[in-house]
Amino acid sequence: MSTTTYTRTLPTPTVSTAMVPATTVPTASQKVFKITELLEMIIYKIRDQPDIMINKQRVSKNWKAVIKGSTIIQEFLFQKGIISPAVTKLYCSDMNYRKNFHLYRILPDMFSMILYNDAMYHLFNKTVASWDLKDLLPVDRRIRLFAENASWRTMHVAQPPIKKLHWLIKRTDERPETSQVNIPEVLAEFTFPEGLRIGDFFDLIIGTESYHTITWPAVRNQQARPQDNPTYQWYSSRDDFANECYAILVKQLFPENLEDLGVVDNLREPDNLPKYHKNIDKLAKLVTGGDDDDGNFITPEYLIQELDSQSAMKEFLRIAQAPTYYPDCGISDSETARMPPY
Repeated sequence: MSTTTYTRTLPTPTVSTAMVPATTVPTASQKVFKITELLEMIIYKIRDQPDIMINKQRVSKNWKAVIKGSTIIQEFLFQKGIISPAVTKLYCSDMNYRKNFHLYRILPDMFSMILYNDAMYHLFNKTVASWDLKDLLPVDRRIRLFAENASWRTMHVAQPPIKKLHWLIKRTDERPETSQVNIPEVLAEFTFPEGLRIGDFFDLIIGTESYHTITWPAVRNQQARPQDNPTYQWYSSRDDFANECYAILVKQLFPENLEDLGVVDNLREPDNLPKYHKNIDKLAKLVTGGDDDDGNFITPEYLIQELDSQSAMKEFLRIAQAPTYYPDCGISDSETARMPPY
């Protein structure tokens, strides 16, 4: 009996090309962007674009990782203090230091800058009312900028970092009987070891509702302006001292009538200012000085307050923060109406 073997040939399956993932060939630009060093050079070339802090980091995770991980880019973005020779050469070749140009177009008053013919110019100083800073921007943008986690808050105010902040407060109701007008009643000095960040500077300004004249260190070497008036000479000496210390000098002035202060809004009222007790180095109060009854100038004398840092900061805030003013009910009776909880 013979056995017959049958062979069945199966048809070759047809595979749709749509089911096969196409091999993606990277473009030349994609290859470049995967090389960290080349991407760093590209970002370096566009470093002066104000939107680099936000927009470029949204392009891809790779871009963001390079921006966050590159020391030189972080220095250009004012996130880290200068240590790279390339950044030092670029920022300080023709100036003593460089103000944060990513932000001074947004907040020129804080940087003592002025816009003229589409160019920004440095001023010796500039006076700003703290409440006006909050009115410079539309409300929706203010909400984003004032957020505690906003990236701009961690940027240095300048490169190399400014680490000193000198503060003068002229408040007539704090004046001792032995002193006369035109001399600040309180001197304070702050130190920020890692550098003054714009978020800290901004909070201290808007958290002390009044007028502030902000004097930055000289961006270029310049001769002191001669002053004939003894009072102006004294103020000039404070300017010179702050400049020698590479410090920003804030002269805070309260109007004679506190009703002239701006109306407080609650969009961004810093409630954590006591934390700067770790930065306050000195708090001194005027004992005597100024113009006497005959118009003669007496050199001011200040007494350093022997206080621990928390008490010194509390006293500073008591003097630097005015009572809240509400148009409907006048000025509150409590000097500590705006004091945050400790």
